[in-house]
Amino acid sequence: MGIQQFCRQDVVTIDREATARDAARAMRDQHVGALAVTAGEPPRRSVVGLVTDRDLVLNALADHAAPAHAPVAELMSHRVVAVPGSASVADVAAVMHEEGVRRILVMSAEGRLVGIVSLDDLVELLSAEMAHVAKAVRAGIVHERSGVPPRVADAVTDEPLTLPQDALALRWRQISSP
Repeated sequence: MGIQQFCRQDVVTIDREATARDAARAMRDQHVGALAVTAGEPPRRSVVGLVTDRDLVLNALADHAAPAHAPVAELMSHRVVAVPGSASVADVAAVMHEEGVRRILVMSAEGRLVGIVSLDDLVELLSAEMAHVAKAVRAGIVHERSGVPPRVADAVTDEPLTLPQDALALRWRQISSP
């Protein structure tokens, strides 16, 4: 399953000409910690950065004489990090690690913004998955303790088993290809 199924699709945007106060109010009113910063007029409007609540504190309050009036364009991160909607949760986590970011934009196959995923979102998603794994482990223990005799394998062999090359996950095929 791709990250597009799990990302937040209600991405809140703000124009690059807006002020820090405008950004803070949008974050408060929409209950978000980051805004996609846009430039241009529809239909050619595009994402040019990302501004976070942390950017407002560190860049506006720390560096501007009138922080409320600081332009978002001066506060935002100009480096936009995005993944395709088909990216796996593991791929998104790896990209966050590699890029040193806590939020990633999610793009459609056509290059349009379709969502945003934060580190908190990944933790929530993975903890839900781990809860399913824990339940499976518990169910296995209960099954073992119920006295049901274990199944014997149909055929046991000492021969090494091989897998087809295309069984290797795509990410690892790309890494290991000559």
